[in-house]
Amino acid sequence: KLLLLKYLSLANVTLLPKKFGELQYLETLDITNTRILEMPLAVTSLQWLASLNVHYHIRFTDGMIGKMQSLEELETFGVHSYEQGKPLEEFSQLTKMRRLKVQLGMFELWEGTGQIEDLHGYLGTLVSSCNLRHLNISKLSSDVLAVKTYFPLSLESWCPTTPCSLQELHITYCYIDKVPNWMSLLRNLRELEIYVVSVRPEDVRILGSIPTLLILKLKTFNGTDGRILIHGFSNLKYFHLELLYCGTSLEFEEGSMPRLEHLELEFRVHQMDCLNGSPNF
Repeated sequence: KLLLLKYLSLANVTLLPKKFGELQYLETLDITNTRILEMPLAVTSLQWLASLNVHYHIRFTDGMIGKMQSLEELETFGVHSYEQGKPLEEFSQLTKMRRLKVQLGMFELWEGTGQIEDLHGYLGTLVSSCNLRHLNISKLSSDVLAVKTYFPLSLESWCPTTPCSLQELHITYCYIDKVPNWMSLLRNLRELEIYVVSVRPEDVRILGSIPTLLILKLKTFNGTDGRILIHGFSNLKYFHLELLYCGTSLEFEEGSMPRLEHLELEFRVHQMDCLNGSPNF
């Protein structure tokens, strides 16, 4: 009977009340700390629902996402299998969607190569969602080195077909094989965090050509040929680089990052002299 209720947060329950779909003015629903495993269809009756916070284990049935036309932000959409990845395509139907967080399970352990590639393609449709401003894609993993042995994420097919509104893009604990050329076309991108298996000179060139980029967080195992040469980045203010392997030389070309204010570098070293012959930091 709380017809004017706008905000509802529940914890420790296993089911939503049967008639919660009648809360026509509900704008925010937070069930992150519940034990609910499947989103009830009644959520599609909440015509004013703008913010939805759920645990990544909650499943959405096909067609449910596309019916939530007022949705502006969703945290966290879990993908633990190929089938659970299909609803990702429905986010392109949500014209008001601004912020989305996706959590990937270790689906490479039991899915075939073709299904994994298709699932990566479903993720790519999120970049083409013309109104999305903040996109966070992460993977469940506590073992950094183990992640590298799994199927790397390829972004080549993600090329946006329309002008992209993305301002923040985070792809973490999910290593990509290389930085795609289309990333230089993201003319609204202000913040980027990515994990790259091995940083190539082409990767630095692409990232350095994004004119609006202010914050860059980069994590990698090494640089190709044991070297990462930084150039460009005309407006970058914050740069964080983490190298997981010893043996990569980091160099800054004169005039690069002229507006940099914060610099964070994280290295693995054995002793004062690197075993792989990289210059002494």
